[in-house]
Amino acid sequence: MKFLFALVMLVPWVALMCQDIAGHDGTTLDVATLDNVTQDVVVQEGTNLADRTAAIDTLSQFGTEVQIDTEVQIDQAITEVKTYYLQDAGKALEQLEVIRLSSEKLGYPTGIVEYMALSTELSQTVGGEDQLLAYLETLAFETNKRFRENPDLYYRLLLSKAILLSNLQRLNESLEIFTRLERESEDPFILAVAYGTMGVIFNRMGEYDKALDKTLKSIEYFKKENDTKNYVFGLTSIANILTVNDRNQEALSYLNEAVTNLDELQNARMSFNVYSTLGVLYKEVEQYDESITYHKKALDIAVTLQDPMYEAITSLNIGNSYLGLEDYERALQFYQRSMQLSRRLDMDYGIYINFINIGSLYTESGDFRLAAVALDSALVYAIKLDYPSEKSTLYKNLSELYMQLGDPVRELEYYKKHVEIKDELFNEEKNRAIEDLRIKYETDLKEQDLELVASELENKTIQFQLTLTLVGLLLSMLFGGGFFFIRQNQNLQALYDRNLEILNNYVPVKEIQNHEKDDAKGSLKGVFQKVTVAMEEQKLFKQADLTLADLVSTVDVNEKYISQAISLYGNKSFYQFLHYYRINKARRLLLEAEDDLQIKEIMFDCGYRSRSTFINAFKEYTGMTPSQFKSRLPQQESS
Repeated sequence: MKFLFALVMLVPWVALMCQDIAGHDGTTLDVATLDNVTQDVVVQEGTNLADRTAAIDTLSQFGTEVQIDTEVQIDQAITEVKTYYLQDAGKALEQLEVIRLSSEKLGYPTGIVEYMALSTELSQTVGGEDQLLAYLETLAFETNKRFRENPDLYYRLLLSKAILLSNLQRLNESLEIFTRLERESEDPFILAVAYGTMGVIFNRMGEYDKALDKTLKSIEYFKKENDTKNYVFGLTSIANILTVNDRNQEALSYLNEAVTNLDELQNARMSFNVYSTLGVLYKEVEQYDESITYHKKALDIAVTLQDPMYEAITSLNIGNSYLGLEDYERALQFYQRSMQLSRRLDMDYGIYINFINIGSLYTESGDFRLAAVALDSALVYAIKLDYPSEKSTLYKNLSELYMQLGDPVRELEYYKKHVEIKDELFNEEKNRAIEDLRIKYETDLKEQDLELVASELENKTIQFQLTLTLVGLLLSMLFGGGFFFIRQNQNLQALYDRNLEILNNYVPVKEIQNHEKDDAKGSLKGVFQKVTVAMEEQKLFKQADLTLADLVSTVDVNEKYISQAISLYGNKSFYQFLHYYRINKARRLLLEAEDDLQIKEIMFDCGYRSRSTFINAFKEYTGMTPSQFKSRLPQQESS
């Protein structure tokens, strides 16, 4: 039961606001979903929104006395701010307010544009996006002649607006503006920034092929212009996109290219980001010693910078790598160091993650009592932070731990809570799916198709609720008839038997639907049928780097329709759908395998390159690891 939890680094491009500004040294913290996959983290340094308010309050005490008298002085002030704004946000905000007030007084649009560019970049660490958007509205720059008659100034303000919307997760609005910039602007730098930020947005939306395409376009410009800082940012961003798609070797090649540029760059925070990402990736491919080496380089930088947040995150990542080596003592030391720093920073999310990882450590080392204590503590923070999916998984993991500890009452209590939350999440997802379809297809789908969608989703809901009811009844019967005497070996045997039943009853979709007419071709059901036939007959799931784009070329259907068909009729995301086929194949191979067939061979034959990804996916779908599944085979044959 491995449920290590950490953060995934997203390198933002929102810092690239003007020719003289060479990127942004922070990264955003992405709240990953708690699952059975260990992922490591780097986060951006954070100041406080109070810094921005304090700067404005301070200036209000001085009135116009702090204003600058000429445009030349404004330009000089802007140049000065660019030398320290990333290191001293509070001081920079005060000076930027002076620049804004002076630019407004002198009617100097260039000063206002520079103010917006630098303030938008600083909003990554101090917040204030809503205030900046409100200020843009007061400028009415889209109709103001001073800006409209100067394309450079106008498009840079438009770029600021798009980035601010992106930061506020208003992704569709942001993409509309970026698409407009792509169409209208002829400034290569603005286009490069737009492409880079679009890459981040598509990455967040799970459209990884588009994210990769846009980011590659962006770094082409920065490499050509010898803009080393933004070029390195782009390389790191591409590596993150590739890692999400399990293309780890390609990701490593981009990161190693980034490392070769670090000496020229001489930027501590950039070096920290690259080393941290390399540490994450080497752990993912189970090269733990290399992972620790790079994470310790990052830790040295964090200590030198006196940045406790960077230090806390890096300590956590080092602990994860030591855990991979099963060096529990050192892993615990670094988790405790990270925990202390997180408490000092009052960083609830960091405390939460460390409790989860400590729980994983004690679980792997066999101390189930301390594991339960750690996960119960993590549960307190999951409730405090309002993470419903994470709460569900924690309840499930705690239920398993209390089974190991021989406490069936708490085991059942936690399992029921896990099921309740999963049921709520399922209903929310179902309702969103129906509403999304009504909005997206109100002009091109018949009303009868929508009714069919709603009906089938309702049937799924009923079937799901019936299953939960039966599970609840079964658990109650087990408790009443001797549940206290069930042991782990019996549970594994039951899981094994259930997996056999699933395989024996499996009927390919093409056999179920072969009676349907060809006129379903244009419907989502027809699309889903084509995709499943392609999976079952062409064995596309065996391709380790299979993407939605590959399916488009195979089944000749738009990517959007494929994704929605899989979501609607398979009730899965594309990658969950892919895992489903791969794990079914793995179960069959394990059943039919000769004794000397290694699990690693099965992993590669099913389309996996990463051992940890394969093991975690197998357990998610079967309830047991491949080794546990294989160990049941002799017992099954002799029984």
